[in-house]
Amino acid sequence: MDLCIQGFHAWRPIASAIIAVPRLGPAKAVTFTAPLIRAVGAYGRLCGGNSAHSVLVLGGDGLAARELLRQPGVDKIVQVELDPAVIELACTTMRSANGGSLDNPRVHVITDDAMTWLRGPQHGSFDAVIVDLPDPDTPVLGRLYSTEFYALVSRALAPGG
Repeated sequence: MDLCIQGFHAWRPIASAIIAVPRLGPAKAVTFTAPLIRAVGAYGRLCGGNSAHSVLVLGGDGLAARELLRQPGVDKIVQVELDPAVIELACTTMRSANGGSLDNPRVHVITDDAMTWLRGPQHGSFDAVIVDLPDPDTPVLGRLYSTEFYALVSRALAPGG
């Protein structure tokens, strides 16, 4: 699996990041998600930037949301997940691992295809975007790793995001 961290801009007031997070199984929360989210927050502060206030999470099981909720200044998280079964799993079986993050009032869960949602009508802009998607092992998933997809993701970033 490859980790891709793109789009850090130290000269902007808020460090921006488009992050592709590989699926790593049960150990993901401790060994990958938590350190990654903390690193993004620390990078922004080290560069003299502000913390992200609004974060878009594309895909995922609530683990990234859990870590984002621990970051100072995060007021709003929008989580877009295609599969209702993933949301159900996150709210039941994985609830102890993700700390019930998807039930937090700062987290708004949308069940939709990430690309379709990003193409949709104005959805606001975000200080940071976390992309937590499965490996691109089918043509449908492959489009979520395309130039078009990341152009849509970039468009969702606020100025300076």
